[in-house]
Amino acid sequence: MVTYNVGLCRMVNGNLDAPYEGASIEAANIPDALEKAKKWVTSVEVADNSWLQILLDGRSVRSLRPGSF
Repeated sequence: MVTYNVGLCRMVNGNLDAPYEGASIEAANIPDALEKAKKWVTSVEVADNSWLQILLDGRSVRSLRPGSF
């Protein structure tokens, strides 16, 4: 298992801003992390136009557009 960081961010000047909500999740791989991140996002309040970002070691491995999660 690997620790991924997930966060809800907004797009600012063409870049994702620092997450306004985040968590750490344990997952076996990126698809597992994506599934767990989608489950996590149902437990928090999501602001309009938020992006879901999944990070591993500080690097983005997946970013989902608003409405796609």
